[in-house]
Amino acid sequence: MSDDSLTMDALRDWLADSDYPRSTEAIADTVLGSIGSIRQDSGSSLRVAQRRFAWIGLIAAAVAIVAIGLSQFRPQPAVGPGVSPSPSPTPRPTITSAPDPFAGVPLTQVEPDFIRVSRSDTGYLSVTDDAVWAATSSGLARIDPTTLEPEQIEQTPRFGMAASPDTVWVTDFDGGTVSRFDPATNEGTDVAELSGNPAALAIHDDSVWVAQQRGASVARLDATSGNIVAGIAMTGASADGFMKGIAADPQGVWVGVSGSGLVVRIDPATNEVAAVIETTTSPCGGIALQPDAVWVSSCFDDHYAIHIDPRTNELVAQIDIGGSNGGAVLVDGYPWFPRGNRLVRIDPATDRVDQIVEFTPKAFESFGATLGFDAIWVGSSDGRIARIPIDALPSP
Repeated sequence: MSDDSLTMDALRDWLADSDYPRSTEAIADTVLGSIGSIRQDSGSSLRVAQRRFAWIGLIAAAVAIVAIGLSQFRPQPAVGPGVSPSPSPTPRPTITSAPDPFAGVPLTQVEPDFIRVSRSDTGYLSVTDDAVWAATSSGLARIDPTTLEPEQIEQTPRFGMAASPDTVWVTDFDGGTVSRFDPATNEGTDVAELSGNPAALAIHDDSVWVAQQRGASVARLDATSGNIVAGIAMTGASADGFMKGIAADPQGVWVGVSGSGLVVRIDPATNEVAAVIETTTSPCGGIALQPDAVWVSSCFDDHYAIHIDPRTNELVAQIDIGGSNGGAVLVDGYPWFPRGNRLVRIDPATDRVDQIVEFTPKAFESFGATLGFDAIWVGSSDGRIARIPIDALPSP
Protein backbone atom coordinates (compact mmCIF):
# COMPACT_ATOMS: atom_id res chain seq x y z
CA MET A 1 0.00 0.00 0.00
CA SER A 2 1.37 3.45 -0.88
CA ASP A 3 2.12 6.21 1.57
CA ASP A 4 -0.70 8.27 0.02
CA SER A 5 -3.23 5.50 0.70
CA LEU A 6 -2.05 5.20 4.30
CA THR A 7 -2.42 8.96 4.77
CA MET A 8 -5.92 8.92 3.29
CA ASP A 9 -7.05 6.02 5.48
CA ALA A 10 -5.57 7.63 8.60
CA LEU A 11 -7.39 10.90 7.83
CA ARG A 12 -10.71 9.08 7.37
CA ASP A 13 -10.26 7.14 10.62
CA TRP A 14 -9.43 10.34 12.54
CA LEU A 15 -12.49 12.18 11.24
CA ALA A 16 -14.68 9.16 12.03
CA ASP A 17 -13.46 9.10 15.63
CA SER A 18 -13.75 12.89 16.15
CA ASP A 19 -16.78 14.73 17.63
CA TYR A 20 -17.48 16.86 14.61
CA PRO A 21 -21.26 17.11 13.97
CA ARG A 22 -22.84 14.68 11.55
CA SER A 23 -24.18 17.65 9.61
CA THR A 24 -20.66 18.06 8.17
CA GLU A 25 -20.35 14.48 6.82
CA ALA A 26 -21.25 15.57 3.32
CA ILE A 27 -18.53 18.23 3.41
CA ALA A 28 -16.00 15.72 4.74
CA ASP A 29 -16.82 13.12 2.08
CA THR A 30 -16.55 15.69 -0.67
CA VAL A 31 -13.14 16.88 0.51
CA LEU A 32 -11.80 13.33 0.98
CA GLY A 33 -13.10 12.39 -2.47
CA SER A 34 -11.26 15.37 -3.86
CA ILE A 35 -8.13 14.20 -2.09
CA GLY A 36 -8.41 10.81 -3.84
CA SER A 37 -8.94 12.39 -7.24
CA ILE A 38 -5.98 14.67 -6.87
CA ARG A 39 -3.85 11.77 -5.64
CA GLN A 40 -4.70 9.68 -8.74
CA ASP A 41 -4.23 12.55 -11.17
CA SER A 42 -1.07 13.79 -9.56
CA GLY A 43 0.70 10.47 -9.92
CA SER A 44 1.23 10.96 -13.63
CA SER A 45 1.15 14.68 -14.20
CA LEU A 46 2.34 16.58 -11.13
CA ARG A 47 5.90 17.04 -10.14
CA VAL A 48 6.94 16.33 -6.59
CA ALA A 49 6.86 20.00 -5.56
CA GLN A 50 3.33 20.43 -6.97
CA ARG A 51 2.15 17.34 -5.08
CA ARG A 52 3.54 18.78 -1.84
CA PHE A 53 1.59 22.01 -2.34
CA ALA A 54 -1.55 20.01 -3.14
CA TRP A 55 -1.21 17.97 0.07
CA ILE A 56 -0.71 21.15 2.10
CA GLY A 57 -3.95 22.55 0.70
CA LEU A 58 -5.80 19.30 1.38
CA ILE A 59 -4.63 19.14 4.98
CA ALA A 60 -5.81 22.78 5.42
CA ALA A 61 -9.20 21.77 4.05
CA ALA A 62 -9.44 18.95 6.58
CA VAL A 63 -8.64 21.36 9.40
CA ALA A 64 -11.37 23.68 8.11
CA ILE A 65 -13.89 20.80 8.36
CA VAL A 66 -13.04 20.31 12.01
CA ALA A 67 -13.29 24.07 12.71
CA ILE A 68 -16.74 24.21 11.10
CA GLY A 69 -17.88 21.25 13.13
CA LEU A 70 -16.68 22.68 16.42
CA SER A 71 -18.30 26.04 15.71
CA GLN A 72 -21.64 24.30 15.17
CA PHE A 73 -21.35 22.12 18.25
CA ARG A 74 -23.49 23.51 21.07
CA PRO A 75 -23.85 21.51 24.27
CA GLN A 76 -27.47 21.21 25.37
CA PRO A 77 -28.34 22.18 28.94
CA ALA A 78 -28.86 19.27 31.31
CA VAL A 79 -32.49 18.54 32.09
CA GLY A 80 -33.75 16.19 34.75
CA PRO A 81 -34.37 15.76 38.43
CA GLY A 82 -32.10 17.88 40.58
CA VAL A 83 -30.82 19.90 37.61
CA SER A 84 -31.77 23.55 37.47
CA PRO A 85 -32.12 25.15 34.06
CA SER A 86 -29.70 27.94 33.18
CA PRO A 87 -31.05 31.37 34.14
CA SER A 88 -32.53 33.48 31.37
CA PRO A 89 -30.53 36.53 30.29
CA THR A 90 -31.37 39.67 32.22
CA PRO A 91 -33.78 41.71 30.08
CA ARG A 92 -32.61 45.16 29.04
CA PRO A 93 -34.48 48.04 30.69
CA THR A 94 -37.08 49.74 28.55
CA ILE A 95 -35.98 53.22 27.55
CA THR A 96 -38.83 55.71 27.53
CA SER A 97 -38.77 59.36 26.57
CA ALA A 98 -39.74 62.05 29.05
CA PRO A 99 -43.44 62.91 29.02
CA ASP A 100 -44.41 65.84 26.85
CA PRO A 101 -45.27 68.70 29.23
CA PHE A 102 -47.59 70.12 26.58
CA ALA A 103 -49.50 66.91 25.76
CA GLY A 104 -53.20 67.69 25.63
CA VAL A 105 -52.73 71.35 26.62
CA PRO A 106 -55.05 73.80 24.80
CA LEU A 107 -53.18 76.04 22.37
CA THR A 108 -54.30 79.48 21.24
CA GLN A 109 -52.62 81.14 18.26
CA VAL A 110 -52.30 84.91 18.07
CA GLU A 111 -50.60 87.45 15.85
CA PRO A 112 -48.91 90.02 18.07
CA ASP A 113 -47.54 93.41 17.16
CA PHE A 114 -43.76 93.42 16.76
CA ILE A 115 -41.60 96.42 17.58
CA ARG A 116 -37.92 96.49 16.77
CA VAL A 117 -35.98 98.48 19.32
CA SER A 118 -32.45 97.28 18.52
CA ARG A 119 -30.40 94.63 16.74
CA SER A 120 -29.20 93.03 19.96
CA ASP A 121 -30.52 91.42 23.13
CA THR A 122 -33.62 93.04 24.57
CA GLY A 123 -33.86 91.73 28.09
CA TYR A 124 -35.58 93.37 31.02
CA LEU A 125 -38.70 95.41 30.35
CA SER A 126 -40.68 97.78 32.59
CA VAL A 127 -43.44 100.36 32.35
CA THR A 128 -43.90 103.91 33.58
CA ASP A 129 -47.05 106.02 33.41
CA ASP A 130 -46.72 106.74 29.70
CA ALA A 131 -44.22 104.31 28.14
CA VAL A 132 -42.78 100.82 27.94
CA TRP A 133 -39.03 100.73 28.61
CA ALA A 134 -36.47 98.21 27.35
CA ALA A 135 -32.93 97.56 28.51
CA THR A 136 -30.90 96.35 25.52
CA SER A 137 -27.28 95.55 24.78
CA SER A 138 -27.15 98.70 22.65
CA GLY A 139 -28.75 101.07 25.15
CA LEU A 140 -31.99 102.15 26.77
CA ALA A 141 -35.14 102.51 24.65
CA ARG A 142 -38.75 103.50 25.24
CA ILE A 143 -41.91 102.67 23.30
CA ASP A 144 -45.06 104.71 22.92
CA PRO A 145 -47.82 102.23 23.90
CA THR A 146 -50.31 103.87 21.54
CA THR A 147 -48.30 104.30 18.34
CA LEU A 148 -45.80 101.51 19.14
CA GLU A 149 -43.01 103.78 17.96
CA PRO A 150 -39.64 103.13 19.66
CA GLU A 151 -37.21 105.82 20.72
CA GLN A 152 -33.55 105.30 21.55
CA ILE A 153 -32.72 107.16 24.76
CA GLU A 154 -28.97 106.50 25.09
CA GLN A 155 -26.27 104.14 23.83
CA THR A 156 -24.76 102.62 26.99
CA PRO A 157 -25.28 98.84 27.08
CA ARG A 158 -27.88 98.07 29.74
CA PHE A 159 -28.59 94.85 31.57
CA GLY A 160 -31.06 95.11 34.45
CA MET A 161 -33.96 97.52 34.74
CA ALA A 162 -36.85 98.38 37.03
CA ALA A 163 -39.33 101.24 36.93
CA SER A 164 -41.77 103.05 39.15
CA PRO A 165 -44.48 105.26 37.65
CA ASP A 166 -42.08 108.23 37.44
CA THR A 167 -38.55 106.79 37.51
CA VAL A 168 -36.51 104.28 35.51
CA TRP A 169 -33.52 102.51 37.07
CA VAL A 170 -30.94 100.67 34.95
CA THR A 171 -27.59 98.96 35.48
CA ASP A 172 -24.39 99.03 33.49
CA PHE A 173 -23.01 95.54 34.04
CA ASP A 174 -19.46 96.18 32.80
CA GLY A 175 -19.25 99.77 34.00
CA GLY A 176 -20.42 98.86 37.50
CA THR A 177 -22.94 101.70 37.80
CA VAL A 178 -26.61 102.16 38.60
CA SER A 179 -28.37 105.02 36.80
CA ARG A 180 -31.72 106.76 37.28
CA PHE A 181 -33.69 108.24 34.37
CA ASP A 182 -36.51 110.75 34.44
CA PRO A 183 -39.22 109.72 31.91
CA ALA A 184 -40.36 113.33 31.57
CA THR A 185 -36.98 114.47 30.20
CA ASN A 186 -35.30 111.14 29.24
CA GLU A 187 -32.24 112.33 31.13
CA GLY A 188 -30.23 110.00 33.31
CA THR A 189 -27.75 110.29 36.15
CA ASP A 190 -25.32 107.75 37.57
CA VAL A 191 -26.21 107.46 41.23
CA ALA A 192 -24.15 104.53 42.51
CA GLU A 193 -20.97 102.66 41.71
CA LEU A 194 -20.79 98.95 42.57
CA SER A 195 -17.87 96.56 42.20
CA GLY A 196 -19.76 93.30 41.67
CA ASN A 197 -21.24 93.67 38.18
CA PRO A 198 -24.73 95.03 38.95
CA ALA A 199 -27.40 93.01 37.16
CA ALA A 200 -31.13 92.87 37.91
CA LEU A 201 -33.03 95.50 39.89
CA ALA A 202 -36.15 95.58 42.06
CA ILE A 203 -38.04 98.52 43.57
CA HIS A 204 -40.18 98.46 46.70
CA ASP A 205 -41.27 101.41 48.79
CA ASP A 206 -38.27 103.72 49.21
CA SER A 207 -35.56 101.21 48.28
CA VAL A 208 -33.91 99.92 45.13
CA TRP A 209 -32.39 96.44 45.42
CA VAL A 210 -29.52 95.49 43.11
CA ALA A 211 -28.33 91.91 42.51
CA GLN A 212 -24.55 91.98 41.99
CA GLN A 213 -23.97 89.07 39.68
CA ARG A 214 -20.30 88.44 40.51
CA GLY A 215 -20.17 90.18 43.85
CA ALA A 216 -21.96 87.51 45.93
CA SER A 217 -24.06 90.29 47.44
CA VAL A 218 -27.14 92.45 47.10
CA ALA A 219 -26.94 96.23 47.41
CA ARG A 220 -29.77 98.32 48.85
CA LEU A 221 -30.05 101.89 47.60
CA ASP A 222 -32.17 104.76 48.84
CA ALA A 223 -34.63 105.48 46.02
CA THR A 224 -34.52 109.23 46.63
CA SER A 225 -30.81 109.90 47.04
CA GLY A 226 -29.37 106.84 45.31
CA ASN A 227 -27.02 106.32 48.25
CA ILE A 228 -26.02 102.81 49.24
CA VAL A 229 -27.90 101.97 52.44
CA ALA A 230 -26.76 98.40 52.97
CA GLY A 231 -24.89 95.52 51.42
CA ILE A 232 -26.17 92.02 52.10
CA ALA A 233 -23.42 89.44 51.63
CA MET A 234 -24.27 85.92 50.60
CA THR A 235 -22.67 83.17 52.68
CA GLY A 236 -22.14 79.43 52.30
CA ALA A 237 -23.35 77.91 49.03
CA SER A 238 -25.13 81.15 48.17
CA ALA A 239 -21.77 82.84 47.66
CA ASP A 240 -20.70 80.25 45.08
CA GLY A 241 -23.19 81.27 42.39
CA PHE A 242 -24.23 84.38 40.50
CA MET A 243 -26.86 86.83 41.79
CA LYS A 244 -29.19 87.41 38.85
CA GLY A 245 -32.97 87.68 39.12
CA ILE A 246 -34.42 89.75 41.97
CA ALA A 247 -37.88 90.87 43.13
CA ALA A 248 -39.22 92.68 46.20
CA ASP A 249 -42.61 93.04 47.92
CA PRO A 250 -43.85 93.54 51.50
CA GLN A 251 -42.91 89.94 52.33
CA GLY A 252 -39.27 90.30 51.47
CA VAL A 253 -36.61 90.42 48.77
CA TRP A 254 -36.07 87.31 46.67
CA VAL A 255 -32.85 86.60 44.78
CA GLY A 256 -32.08 83.81 42.31
CA VAL A 257 -28.56 82.41 42.55
CA SER A 258 -27.64 80.61 39.36
CA GLY A 259 -24.82 78.10 39.47
CA SER A 260 -25.70 76.95 42.98
CA GLY A 261 -29.42 76.25 42.46
CA LEU A 262 -30.53 78.48 45.34
CA VAL A 263 -33.22 81.07 45.91
CA VAL A 264 -32.40 83.44 48.78
CA ARG A 265 -34.91 85.44 50.80
CA ILE A 266 -33.79 88.67 52.47
CA ASP A 267 -35.63 90.34 55.33
CA PRO A 268 -35.76 94.10 54.54
CA ALA A 269 -36.31 94.90 58.20
CA THR A 270 -32.90 93.51 59.17
CA ASN A 271 -31.04 93.43 55.82
CA GLU A 272 -30.14 89.81 56.58
CA VAL A 273 -30.72 86.50 54.81
CA ALA A 274 -33.94 85.01 56.20
CA ALA A 275 -34.11 81.78 54.21
CA VAL A 276 -32.28 79.77 51.56
CA ILE A 277 -34.33 77.45 49.35
CA GLU A 278 -32.55 74.71 47.45
CA THR A 279 -33.59 73.68 43.94
CA THR A 280 -32.17 71.23 41.41
CA THR A 281 -32.31 73.69 38.54
CA SER A 282 -30.83 77.14 37.89
CA PRO A 283 -32.87 80.10 39.20
CA CYS A 284 -31.25 82.69 36.97
CA GLY A 285 -34.17 84.61 35.47
CA GLY A 286 -36.95 86.99 36.43
CA ILE A 287 -39.04 86.49 39.56
CA ALA A 288 -42.79 87.09 39.98
CA LEU A 289 -44.34 87.42 43.44
CA GLN A 290 -47.76 86.59 44.86
CA PRO A 291 -48.88 86.46 48.51
CA ASP A 292 -48.87 82.67 48.39
CA ALA A 293 -46.37 81.92 45.61
CA VAL A 294 -42.94 82.89 44.29
CA TRP A 295 -42.30 82.03 40.62
CA VAL A 296 -38.71 81.91 39.38
CA SER A 297 -37.45 81.53 35.81
CA SER A 298 -34.45 79.41 34.83
CA CYS A 299 -33.84 81.67 31.77
CA PHE A 300 -31.32 80.15 29.32
CA ASP A 301 -29.83 77.77 31.90
CA ASP A 302 -32.63 75.21 32.05
CA HIS A 303 -36.24 74.43 31.11
CA TYR A 304 -38.00 74.56 34.47
CA ALA A 305 -40.15 77.09 36.30
CA ILE A 306 -39.71 77.14 40.07
CA HIS A 307 -42.64 77.43 42.49
CA ILE A 308 -41.90 78.38 46.12
CA ASP A 309 -44.35 78.89 48.99
CA PRO A 310 -43.34 82.14 50.78
CA ARG A 311 -45.42 81.17 53.83
CA THR A 312 -43.16 78.19 54.54
CA ASN A 313 -40.06 79.03 52.45
CA GLU A 314 -40.34 75.58 50.88
CA LEU A 315 -39.92 74.45 47.31
CA VAL A 316 -43.33 73.39 46.01
CA ALA A 317 -42.52 72.27 42.48
CA GLN A 318 -40.20 72.52 39.49
CA ILE A 319 -42.36 72.52 36.39
CA ASP A 320 -41.01 71.46 33.01
CA ILE A 321 -42.10 74.06 30.50
CA GLY A 322 -40.20 72.66 27.56
CA GLY A 323 -37.25 75.01 27.17
CA SER A 324 -35.45 78.15 28.30
CA ASN A 325 -37.80 80.76 29.69
CA GLY A 326 -38.05 84.36 30.80
CA GLY A 327 -39.52 85.85 33.95
CA ALA A 328 -43.24 85.33 34.41
CA VAL A 329 -45.97 87.95 34.36
CA LEU A 330 -49.13 87.52 36.45
CA VAL A 331 -52.56 87.75 34.84
CA ASP A 332 -55.70 86.94 36.88
CA GLY A 333 -53.57 85.08 39.40
CA TYR A 334 -51.87 82.84 36.83
CA PRO A 335 -48.15 83.03 35.97
CA TRP A 336 -47.38 83.22 32.25
CA PHE A 337 -43.80 82.33 31.30
CA PRO A 338 -42.26 83.43 27.95
CA ARG A 339 -40.82 80.41 26.20
CA GLY A 340 -39.59 80.73 22.59
CA ASN A 341 -42.50 82.01 20.52
CA ARG A 342 -44.97 81.04 23.22
CA LEU A 343 -46.47 82.14 26.49
CA VAL A 344 -46.93 79.16 28.80
CA ARG A 345 -49.43 79.36 31.66
CA ILE A 346 -49.12 77.32 34.86
CA ASP A 347 -52.06 76.42 37.06
CA PRO A 348 -50.90 77.22 40.63
CA ALA A 349 -53.25 74.59 42.07
CA THR A 350 -51.77 71.69 40.08
CA ASP A 351 -48.35 73.03 39.02
CA ARG A 352 -49.06 71.89 35.48
CA VAL A 353 -49.03 73.75 32.18
CA ASP A 354 -52.71 74.36 31.40
CA GLN A 355 -52.69 76.93 28.57
CA ILE A 356 -50.36 77.90 25.72
CA VAL A 357 -50.45 81.01 23.57
CA GLU A 358 -48.36 80.68 20.42
CA PHE A 359 -47.46 83.56 18.15
CA THR A 360 -45.67 83.84 14.84
CA PRO A 361 -43.02 83.92 13.60
CA LYS A 362 -41.58 80.81 15.21
CA ALA A 363 -38.05 82.26 15.05
CA PHE A 364 -38.58 84.34 18.19
CA GLU A 365 -36.46 83.61 21.25
CA SER A 366 -38.20 85.10 24.28
CA PHE A 367 -36.26 86.91 26.93
CA GLY A 368 -37.86 89.15 29.58
CA ALA A 369 -41.48 90.27 29.84
CA THR A 370 -43.62 92.91 31.52
CA LEU A 371 -47.29 93.73 31.91
CA GLY A 372 -48.82 97.11 31.11
CA PHE A 373 -51.25 99.04 28.93
CA ASP A 374 -53.57 96.01 28.65
CA ALA A 375 -50.88 93.85 27.08
CA ILE A 376 -47.97 91.53 27.74
CA TRP A 377 -44.71 92.80 26.26
CA VAL A 378 -42.05 90.18 25.53
CA GLY A 379 -38.43 90.96 24.64
CA SER A 380 -36.24 88.76 22.49
CA SER A 381 -32.62 87.94 21.83
CA ASP A 382 -32.70 89.68 18.42
CA GLY A 383 -33.93 93.11 19.51
CA ARG A 384 -37.66 92.73 18.85
CA ILE A 385 -40.52 93.13 21.32
CA ALA A 386 -43.81 91.27 20.88
CA ARG A 387 -47.01 92.88 22.16
CA ILE A 388 -49.83 90.44 23.03
CA PRO A 389 -53.13 92.02 24.11
CA ILE A 390 -54.55 90.68 27.35
CA ASP A 391 -57.90 90.05 25.69
CA ALA A 392 -56.17 87.64 23.26
CA LEU A 393 -55.36 85.30 26.14
CA PRO A 394 -57.72 82.43 26.93
CA SER A 395 -60.00 83.05 29.88
CA PRO A 396 -59.27 81.31 33.18
